[in-house]
Amino acid sequence: MLEGREFRFENYRLLPDERLLVYGDKPVALPPKAFDALLLLVKNSGHLLEKDDFFEEVWPDTIVEEATLAKTISMLRKALNEDEEHKFIETVPKSGYRFVAEVTVEESGKGETGETGVGAADIRRRSSGKRFVRPLGRPVLLLTLILFAAGGVALVSSWNWQPEETGTVKSIAVLPFRQIGSGERDEMLEFGMTDTLITRLSNLKEIAVRPTTAIAKYNGSEAEPQEIGSELKVDAVLTGSIQRHGERLRVNVQLVSTATGSALWAGNFDTEFSNIFKIQDSIARQTVTALVPRLDATLADNDGSARPWNTDAYERYVTGRFHWNRRTPDSLRKAIGNFEQALAIDPDYGLAYSGLADCYQLLAEYQVLTPDEAFPKAREAAQKALAIDEELAEAHTSLAYTLAFYDREFDEADRQFRRAIELDPNYPTAHQWYGEFLAAVGRFPEARREFEIAQSLDPTSLIVRSDLAGHFYFTRQYDLAIRESEKIISLDPSFPYGYVFKWLALTQKREETAAARAYVRATELFGETVAASELERLLDEKGPQAMWLKRLEQVNDPARRSTFPEVQRGMIYLRVGDRERALKSFEASLERRERWAVNLKFSPEVDPLRSDPKFEALLRKLGIGTSVTNR
Repeated sequence: MLEGREFRFENYRLLPDERLLVYGDKPVALPPKAFDALLLLVKNSGHLLEKDDFFEEVWPDTIVEEATLAKTISMLRKALNEDEEHKFIETVPKSGYRFVAEVTVEESGKGETGETGVGAADIRRRSSGKRFVRPLGRPVLLLTLILFAAGGVALVSSWNWQPEETGTVKSIAVLPFRQIGSGERDEMLEFGMTDTLITRLSNLKEIAVRPTTAIAKYNGSEAEPQEIGSELKVDAVLTGSIQRHGERLRVNVQLVSTATGSALWAGNFDTEFSNIFKIQDSIARQTVTALVPRLDATLADNDGSARPWNTDAYERYVTGRFHWNRRTPDSLRKAIGNFEQALAIDPDYGLAYSGLADCYQLLAEYQVLTPDEAFPKAREAAQKALAIDEELAEAHTSLAYTLAFYDREFDEADRQFRRAIELDPNYPTAHQWYGEFLAAVGRFPEARREFEIAQSLDPTSLIVRSDLAGHFYFTRQYDLAIRESEKIISLDPSFPYGYVFKWLALTQKREETAAARAYVRATELFGETVAASELERLLDEKGPQAMWLKRLEQVNDPARRSTFPEVQRGMIYLRVGDRERALKSFEASLERRERWAVNLKFSPEVDPLRSDPKFEALLRKLGIGTSVTNR
C-alpha cells in the first residue's frame, strides 16, 4: 500500500497520493503515463523491470509498441536532468530498465524533525523565495480566509508557484480531469470539474479559453499535454486529477507550458465533496492569479451565480451537458431529461434552461422534431434563462438563433448575437452561429471573419470547419469548399457534415457521380443506413439520375414527410429536373419555417430558378431586406 507514503532520491520527492514529482521546492511536470512508469521504477529500485512489466502495469488493456516505452523513458530522463551516465535509470540491453539511485520511503509530509505535516505544504514553507516569486497576495489570502470562515473549502494543502513571465500566457486549454485510485470512474465528476473550470475561466476577457467542445475528444487520451496544447494552439494546458475517498475529495492540478513542457503553476486541494463548487472556484481563482495577478478583483466580482449551490441540481446539469456534447438524437433526448431534472430541483437555474434551448435547436436540425415543435420550446427556454440572468451569453446566442432561423426577426437576431459576443467574446458558438446568420443574409465578408474567430477559439471543431466550407460554397468558391470538406473528412471520416458541402459544391461543378456519392455517404452517417445502401446500389448500377429518383421515393414516404426538410426535397426535385415541384417544396419550407429556408436567397443550388417570377415572390416572403443586409 502506498497511501501516505513518499519516495525520496537525491533532491527529488515522488508523492504517489498527489501524483506529483518535486525537485527541491518546484513541481516537475510529468504526463500521466510517464508518472506511472517512474513510480513503477522507483517502487522496484535496484531490480530489473522487463519491458512486459511496463506494458502490464503502465498500459494495461492497451496495445502499445516498444517505441512508446522508449519515448516514455527518454522523457523521464529529460525530466530528471540525467546526463549520459544515466544515474537514475539504467538500460539493460534487450531486457528492460532498472532504477539505480538510492531510494528512501517516508510518510508523506514527515520533515527532518520528525513532525508529521502535509508534504505539499512543506514545499511552500521551506521555499527560499527564489523559486516562489512571491507569497500569496492579499486578495488570495483574503479569499482563503473567507472560505475558511464560511465553512467552505478545507484546503489541506495548496501552493502557487509562479514563473517570471506569466504574462506571455494568453490562451489556455483545460484538459479533461482524470479520476485515479480504486473504484469505478465517476465521469460526471470528471466532466463537471473540467466544465466548471472552463466556464469560470472563460469569463476573463484577457485570456482565451478553449471551450468544452474543443477538449471533449481528449477524454482518456494518452497524448502529451504539450502535443494537445500545440493542436489546440494555446500557450498553456491545465491538467488535473481527482481522488475520491467516500465524501472526501482531493484535486491535483498543474499548468503546463505548451512551448517548454515545464510546470508554470501547480496546486492540490482537499475538501468535502459537498463543497465541490467552492473547490472548483478556488482552483480557477488560483490559476488566474498565477497567470494574470492584476485580475484578482475581477475574478472575485464574478460569484458564479449562474450555477446553483445545490449538488443534486448541479450533477443533473453536468450530466445533461455530458450527453448534449455527444450530439446524437438519443443523447439529446437524455440531455433534455437531465436539464429538466435540474430545473425541478432548482427552478432558477439559468444555465439549465440554456441547455434545454440548445437541445431543442439541434433536434430540429437532426430531423427529430419539426420546426414548430422544436423552436418555440427553444425560444421559451432561452427567454427563461435570460429572465434569471440577463448576462448569459449562451442564452442570448440560443435566442438569436431562433430569431434568425425560425422567427425571421433578422434585426433583433443581429442585436442578440452581438450582445452575446459582447458578454463573452470567447464563446465560439456565438461567433459560429452569428457567422451562419451573416451568410444567410448575404454579409459574406463579416461571416467569414466570424467563422475564423470561432475557429481560432476552437481549432479542433469540425462543425466550425464545415461552416467555413459552407461559406466557400455560398460565395461560389467551389474548389475551396471541396478542399475544406476533404480536410474535415481526413480528420474524421465519420463526421456527416464533412460530406454535405462537398456534395453541393461537386454538383455545381457538374461532377454528378462524385456529388451523388458524397450525398449517399452523408445520408448513411446521418443514420439512414438502409436507405443509403439502396441508393449506393442504384448509383453503381444505373447512375445518378436513377439514384435521385429513388431518393424522392424514399423521402416522399408518408412516414418521412413530417420530419424530412422540404428545402432538401426541393433540391432533389431540381436534380431530376422537376422545377414546379421544387418550387412547391421551397414554398412549403418557408411556410414551415425550416432553418435552411433562410439560405435560399443566396444559395447556388437554386440559381436555375432565379429568373422565375414565382421564385422571386417566394424570396420576398422570406423578408431579408436592406436593413439587415447593408450594415
